Amino acid sequence: MWGRGSLIAALCVCSVVTSDGLALAEDDDPSAASGRFGLVLAFRDNLGDLGDLYNLGFLWGFHAGLDKPVGESDWHVGVGWSTLVRGYYFSSDSSQVNSTIHLTEVDLGVTASHTVFRPGQRVFGSGGAVMLLSNLPIPPADERRYFGWYAGLGYKRNVIGEWTMSVEARYSRLGHGLANLNLVFGMTAGL
Repeated sequence: MWGRGSLIAALCVCSVVTSDGLALAEDDDPSAASGRFGLVLAFRDNLGDLGDLYNLGFLWGFHAGLDKPVGESDWHVGVGWSTLVRGYYFSSDSSQVNSTIHLTEVDLGVTASHTVFRPGQRVFGSGGAVMLLSNLPIPPADERRYFGWYAGLGYKRNVIGEWTMSVEARYSRLGHGLANLNLVFGMTAGL
């Protein structure tokens, strides 16, 4: 149900977001918005009932975003969208029949960042909505689809040309008390 069609839809939305950013940034105006597209990898520690059965996991996927400076200040605001197309939870209980759960996660959020130390290095905060889909019902509500929110703090740095690396600590809270901690690594290119 959430297979190839979901991936195609995710890539279409990513291309629309980044092409809008490209169109806004073409005039070389330093106050113009800039689009970004890249890969993300997240390591996850599940909390609560799910953590008792499937403690650790990881997800990988794609990220697209749009970032805009705020006036002449060192602040930037933006919007970001990620689709983590493949993820796994690994069983922490050897009596579990299913040793692995396959996941897909989609999030949409906003960011605010501030330049630190020197240009090209920023700390940021993020928050938004998240949807988690799994191949099997997962506790605590034994559902395959959960909706919720996330909040995070991170650091990003320009490394080569338009390429940016980032690391973010993120807390997600989904319906029915499902929660997790994430360490998210990203590598994106400006468009």
